Amino acid sequence: MPKKSIKNLREIASTALDLILLRYPGFVYGESCSRAMPVFCFHGVEPESFEAMLAFLDTNGYVTLDADQYYALVTGLESAPQNAVVLTFDDGWGSLWSIGFPLLKKYGVKIVVFLPSGRIERGGCGPNLDDPRAGACPEDEVLRRDKSAHPFLTWEEIAVMHASGLVDFQSHSYSHGLVCRSPKVVDFASPVMLEKCNPLEMPLGSCDGHHIGVRPPIRLGEPLYESASRLSDVPRLIVDPSLADRCAVLVEYSGGAEFFRTPGWRTKLERLAREVSVESACSWPIETPDEQVEAVRRELAESKATIERMLPGKVVRHICYPWHVAGNVAKDESRKAGYDSNFWGRIGGRYYNPIPHDPYSIARLSGDFFFRLPGKGRIGLPRILLRKAVRRAREGSPYLTH
Repeated sequence: MPKKSIKNLREIASTALDLILLRYPGFVYGESCSRAMPVFCFHGVEPESFEAMLAFLDTNGYVTLDADQYYALVTGLESAPQNAVVLTFDDGWGSLWSIGFPLLKKYGVKIVVFLPSGRIERGGCGPNLDDPRAGACPEDEVLRRDKSAHPFLTWEEIAVMHASGLVDFQSHSYSHGLVCRSPKVVDFASPVMLEKCNPLEMPLGSCDGHHIGVRPPIRLGEPLYESASRLSDVPRLIVDPSLADRCAVLVEYSGGAEFFRTPGWRTKLERLAREVSVESACSWPIETPDEQVEAVRRELAESKATIERMLPGKVVRHICYPWHVAGNVAKDESRKAGYDSNFWGRIGGRYYNPIPHDPYSIARLSGDFFFRLPGKGRIGLPRILLRKAVRRAREGSPYLTH
């Protein structure tokens, strides 16, 4: 069975088990939202589904909060308003500007966006939903922003959204990076993989700690090793670049992209990869504990500093960990860096937060469960689970190396 299929089955089984063990907030099972305010996790947006969500909130009288407002509730500084929810978006995808922002203004809804600031670049303001209607650009240019050569928000777009008061930008680390954890090769860089792959799923390689832009540089044929989040407690294995060089040279002298159209291309690269003996791979150095702490510290501090520099007057107080993964080093360093709260996915065996609650252990649940909120237009749980399973089966697991 393909690795992606195995991952899909595991995720579906995990969701079923979480439901059985009552790890979700009560409203998912049909209760009200009074006992635990929902904090949802999303990524990019699409016009019809996102407007349906915003219309649902408007019709049913929901209030949306930014990160500082939610922090005040979690820490008991303020009382929770009726029908309040928090909508968080990870990664800073460009569709939040091209599709989301016009709709946020239409409905007056607040969201929180967690930015990997090292991935964000200048580039002006791109087109949004209003432009195709005015004949200013093709509709496809707006709808496919997240799949374009510039899939993330630009600093200019972020500044406009920030000034509106509707979009609260917080930290998602600096690089949203993966580092090599073992010499095991799990895939090779091919044209199809690079086209379909989320750029955040490409390990950082030698550019760790530097400005990495949208996509870390990678050559066709380069091996991708088993990896882990930069913010985990897994130390980084310093990869010998000789194998990557040899694989890239083989592809280059075999026709470049055309090499991947020939039968057996993967077997050829795997055979070459096996020439790096276990003894050689075991000699690759591992970063020292001090180097690891410094790298994690830089990820947290530079993310906060960059956003505050690009948005004068903004104070970044909250961080969401990429892939909901952070080790003891990152949790400790987040406090030292000046973060007042940590956002995760499931944490402590739950997807909800009692109020008051530890602000460094804020759980979020998937946006798949949004329409289980009480109100007109609520969708039954079986239908939601079916949609989730079908989507996962169609799209596959996004995780390549971890």
